[in-house]
Amino acid sequence: MLPIGDVLPSRTRPVLTVALAAAELTLIGPPLLRPWAVVWIASAVAIGIFGRTLEDRMGHGRFAALAALGAAGAAIIAALAAPVPTVLVCASGLAAAIVGAYLARFPRSRVLAIIPVPFGLDLMEIPAWFIGAAWGVVHLATALGALTHAGTIALLTAWIAAGAFGALAVRLLVRPERMAVSWWGD
Repeated sequence: MLPIGDVLPSRTRPVLTVALAAAELTLIGPPLLRPWAVVWIASAVAIGIFGRTLEDRMGHGRFAALAALGAAGAAIIAALAAPVPTVLVCASGLAAAIVGAYLARFPRSRVLAIIPVPFGLDLMEIPAWFIGAAWGVVHLATALGALTHAGTIALLTAWIAAGAFGALAVRLLVRPERMAVSWWGD
């Protein structure tokens, strides 16, 4: 399955979303971070899918604030619990805030995905929560396999806190005028 985007229309260019997803993918390069390649890819995909709509509904500045506060909050929480790579915590915390915000604001949304079928490929709509859950499973499995018990607990705590922050903050940061149907119907 390859998710390619959500079904909600956007009217603005997702410049920050593209930059954040690209930044996630550049983290695969350093040798010390290569074991986390699956996490970086999963986070880049989640940011790309969910970030576009959030950036459109929130505006560029508010979206940047959500991402920055999610990353910073995750880093602070993880640092209090156990020593883990800061770049990993910040990047995953940023993605967790975006996933949490999207799922809180658009709980019934769907994501277009390319699904392999016996004789080719098919384009299907799947629930957005499924992509969010898959993102969480990838992060959990990688953390369980790569870190000590304390490090895993620290990362999971940071990710959950960043996701909860995103879910709460999106209520304050969404621009109400961009939620109206007339926003698309010009």
